[in-house]
Amino acid sequence: MLLPSLRWLVVPVVLVVTLSAARAADKPKPLLWRIEGGAKPSYVFGTIHLSGKEVTTLSPATQRAVASADALYTEIPMDMATQMKAATGLIGGESLAKVLPKDLYARADAELKRINPALNLQPLDQMKIWGLVVTISLIEEQLKNPGALPLDAVLYTKAQGAGKQVGGIETMEEQAGLFEQFSKDEQIAMLRSTLDDMEKARKEGRNPMDEMRKAYLSGDLASLDKLLNEWMTGFDQKLLARFMDALLTKRNHVMAERIGEKLKASPGKGLFFAIGAGHLIGEEGVLKLIEKQGLKVTRVTEE
Repeated sequence: MLLPSLRWLVVPVVLVVTLSAARAADKPKPLLWRIEGGAKPSYVFGTIHLSGKEVTTLSPATQRAVASADALYTEIPMDMATQMKAATGLIGGESLAKVLPKDLYARADAELKRINPALNLQPLDQMKIWGLVVTISLIEEQLKNPGALPLDAVLYTKAQGAGKQVGGIETMEEQAGLFEQFSKDEQIAMLRSTLDDMEKARKEGRNPMDEMRKAYLSGDLASLDKLLNEWMTGFDQKLLARFMDALLTKRNHVMAERIGEKLKASPGKGLFFAIGAGHLIGEEGVLKLIEKQGLKVTRVTEE
């Protein structure tokens, strides 16, 4: 995720798209921040784990920042071996036909068939419940751009091809462990709420992934913050609080600490950190936590 940037992936999101999205094309404002203090500037860039040229085409400012960096770090390493390991990490649960309530199994199967008549749950039967939540949330988007790399993988591949040092801030095992802490019943509740949100969006004639993409491209953290406050409305609030604490707050502190450590270990180098945009928001977001380490963080624009 496991796929990077899980906050964008786990369930479909109900978004409010503001006028800033319409203004994005007039005045590009990438989710890019410069970290001052070293011999060379370093950068933090907010990503989204989606493909498509509108997302993966970097702004000039971002291109310059990547080109100037000596090393690039994504949330987890995006090399093929790690990604294959992440994919296999979704497998290994009990048979979904046995572990899921019959009505929920039927709903998930029907949702896959709606996305594509050739799809069904049978090939996914050994997938962990949380793995199914991630998969069913993303599969329609992935079918639109088969084989295309998401933004974080594009950055990693470009940096690697340019001979830069590459790596991850977290490990794949750490990300996969986020879901393992939730019980079978809690994972079932996540799946049920995910399907509820998908069905609700369809009835309203909305495409959550398209709205998510527009909100991201707006470059407006306030809009993203509003977005996050409106997603997963069907979740049990106690479960949601635990989930968001594990997925965001605790990881933000870990990532900020490790970013600080990497900067201290390479005082003469410029580093580029690409992490899910949702991790940048708020007082306990990575940007604020980096500032609390005594580092100066400044938004980069195209001006």
